[in-house]
Amino acid sequence: MKDIFRKITHLFLIKKSYSQDSEDLFLIEYFKNTEKGFYLDLGCHHPKRFSNTYLLYKKGWNGINVDANHLTILLFNLFRKRDKNIKALINTKSIPVFYYKFNDSAINGILSTRNVQRLLDIGYKLERRVKMNSISINEFIEKYELVNKKINFLKIDLEGIDFDIIKLLDFTILDIQVIMIEKKQSKLKEDELKLYLKNK
Repeated sequence: MKDIFRKITHLFLIKKSYSQDSEDLFLIEYFKNTEKGFYLDLGCHHPKRFSNTYLLYKKGWNGINVDANHLTILLFNLFRKRDKNIKALINTKSIPVFYYKFNDSAINGILSTRNVQRLLDIGYKLERRVKMNSISINEFIEKYELVNKKINFLKIDLEGIDFDIIKLLDFTILDIQVIMIEKKQSKLKEDELKLYLKNK
């Protein structure tokens, strides 16, 4: 209930930046000459709260927002009508998996036992574990006709599998300008990711 109240409250806040750390201000500056761009937001969470795409939407952009949470997609359909908003659980493979739901939906996801315990240790409450069908990133790309489509901004926030998802992207058929992921990687993983993308 507290999470639902938080979600609704944030719909009516007017702020300079809606991202957690002003990433959206960087994006607005970076894309200042792109009037109508396209974004793909995997793990979109909320139309405004912690949103890296809301300022781009206000600028005239549109895109596809994806989340496994039904309420999230309902709110996107109400407040982001130019966007295509899809309830789906993105994964490396199209298989049934456990999806963990916490008292703050920003951290929901396909999580390892270690990550679940880490979140419990810092005070989050696990509300339930649900078995859900997931869809592989490549099947999703094909299904929603993203092959050879210009994606100005790709945001991946899938609670720990971001790099795994990136490694499955076929950069010969995808036209991606900027990629953003959540920085929860170790220094070793971060260096590996930078090197991987540099080579692409």
